[in-house]
Amino acid sequence: MEIYTGVNFYGIDLFVPSHMVEIARELLKPIHEEDNLE
Repeated sequence: MEIYTGVNFYGIDLFVPSHMVEIARELLKPIHEEDNLE
């Protein structure tokens, strides 16, 4: 299943597989949490 995102992190139109979106969110969570702790 693919979802169409009109705007993504880079401001480009892309077709992104939904499972890749979930993976990306999981990868980004720890980064933001570490930044908040510092």
